[in-house]
Amino acid sequence: MPPPPAPSHHRRLLRVRLQRRHPAPAPCPPPAPPMPPSTPAESWRGGVDDAVRWRWTPSGEYTTRSAYKALQLGRTTFSDAERIWKSWTPLRVKLFFWLATRERIWTADRRRRRGLEAHDLCFLCDQENKTANHLIVSCPVAKEVWWRVLTWANCQCNFLDGEASVQDWWEHLLSLQLPGRRKGVCSLFMIIGWHLWKERNARLFEHSASSTTMLVIRIQQEADLWIAAGARKLGDLFCE
Repeated sequence: MPPPPAPSHHRRLLRVRLQRRHPAPAPCPPPAPPMPPSTPAESWRGGVDDAVRWRWTPSGEYTTRSAYKALQLGRTTFSDAERIWKSWTPLRVKLFFWLATRERIWTADRRRRRGLEAHDLCFLCDQENKTANHLIVSCPVAKEVWWRVLTWANCQCNFLDGEASVQDWWEHLLSLQLPGRRKGVCSLFMIIGWHLWKERNARLFEHSASSTTMLVIRIQQEADLWIAAGARKLGDLFCE
């Protein structure tokens, strides 16, 4: 005879145990809808494929020259740039004059504008407020140095009236010279301005002051070294 059927609660318990041991698989997600067919480029570009084109040349091809010109768009011109960078001068002196002609060396007026402490009077003459233009151009000590060095180099020299900028003084001094001597004068100009700045720094940081005569001698010695190193146009000033 067959066994009697199990009570209903036994059957329910057995079903729960089987479900825990063998859970039902998760239902599969519905299939994704089909992607619409892609539109070929010819249907919206008139049969022309995409292409890379360089906008800075008529041919649309990249060149290094056109990229360099594109980088210069919107720049501001600076009249002294060519005189500074093309003169026979050590790089550190060129960098100094690049800042000095733009009044960005750390003289008293610039320090005051930045909220820093500063000694307002010029370290060379101790008479007027110290600015880049005063230090290199208008200071009485600087004027004496300019006169003595330019006379030693057989260069014409007369000073502008009133306050003048470094650019104004440079352009005025070149206008007094013959065209063939101007490159040499540019190198000499930068030597003088550089040593005026070094003398200012020596008085500020080392508390050491040189006489005007000693400053002129150092400038002359520096000029001789530059000539020996290859400053041919500077040497031509002394050949006449």
